[in-house]
Amino acid sequence: MKIKTDFVTNSSSSCFILVVTKEQLPDLQDHVKNLNKHPDAFNEGVRIYKTLKTKWQLDRYTNNAPMDWVQKARGPRFNNLTKRLYEICLEVIEDKNYAVHMAIDRNVVSKFHRKWDDLIVERAY
Repeated sequence: MKIKTDFVTNSSSSCFILVVTKEQLPDLQDHVKNLNKHPDAFNEGVRIYKTLKTKWQLDRYTNNAPMDWVQKARGPRFNNLTKRLYEICLEVIEDKNYAVHMAIDRNVVSKFHRKWDDLIVERAY
């Protein structure tokens, strides 16, 4: 499954969900390190918030289920993953891949996209 949407943001960074295999993860981590050394990555750089490998990790990261926005948005481990994003991440994990929740500074996002665009399944926020 591949779901991708275009977006416009005035934030200093954009957050994405990527799908990577176990073999691709070290390459992604190296690319993140290299982008953070780029002179244009002066705001927030590139950050991997969480690499979700199991349903247990996904549930823990999202307060044990898809977010209940009314009841859990103020919870201590609030993460901005909608029910739809939860379902996307769960499908990724069930397919034996990893769902990577990450933020990319707008100054280096084009450099990130050149290499990883095909693996982005959704903009998280």
